Amino acid sequence: MLLLDGHASHVSMDFVQYCQDHKIIPLCLPPHSTHYLQPLDVGIFSALARAYRTLVSQGAIFGAQRIDNCQFLRYYEQARKTIPSNISGAWKGAGLMPFNPDKVLQPLRPITPPTASLTDGIGRTITVDGEAALRINQVVAQLIDVCDTPLKKEVLFFKRTALTALADRTTLKVLNQSLVDKATQGRKKRTAKHFGEARVLTVEDIQAQVKQREAKEAEEYQAKERRSALRGKIGFAKLVWKELPVALDVFG
Repeated sequence: MLLLDGHASHVSMDFVQYCQDHKIIPLCLPPHSTHYLQPLDVGIFSALARAYRTLVSQGAIFGAQRIDNCQFLRYYEQARKTIPSNISGAWKGAGLMPFNPDKVLQPLRPITPPTASLTDGIGRTITVDGEAALRINQVVAQLIDVCDTPLKKEVLFFKRTALTALADRTTLKVLNQSLVDKATQGRKKRTAKHFGEARVLTVEDIQAQVKQREAKEAEEYQAKERRSALRGKIGFAKLVWKELPVALDVFG
């Protein structure tokens, strides 16, 4: 599996074909989401840049001076030594280690009129909208009435798990759509002088482009065969006989 952003230089037909041929699964991050999902963006880059600027300012305190490559590497190495504590915090802030998707999802959950709700283990109220949530509540209510007391706790656990999964699905759907809309609006605002634009390549887009490429390759192959057949008198005669068939009695 290869994780990457959706930049146009990363997502192309040649790239997708290469991944398919070499059994690579490309997974594109949603547009404008690296500050939520990538540990480097969450807690490393800003701290590293701040430490580097401080070192450069201290080095130039007695007058401005040009930073050459050797000085840059020296300052950069010193700046890296000041941020080891940020590394674990960045992974935690992205919800990766320890694994906690709520670090990303909870601040982005949409506020919708609830048709079903539950309270999780830390006292949060999670709302779910939809027919599936109502059916879950109805089935659980029926089970609670007929099952034994020891099983009621397990039934309620399954209810909370199912409703939480529905809430997460709704949240991700809304979040993905908002990110796609934001990326689309951003592309429309860019002028022709700007390069590279994020895009979302769907399965239907890939299939359509594959069909177009196959049709183009077939057309090119036929054209190549025709050019080859036209070389020489024998090839030309065969081509004429094939494309313009005539009755045999014309020679009688």
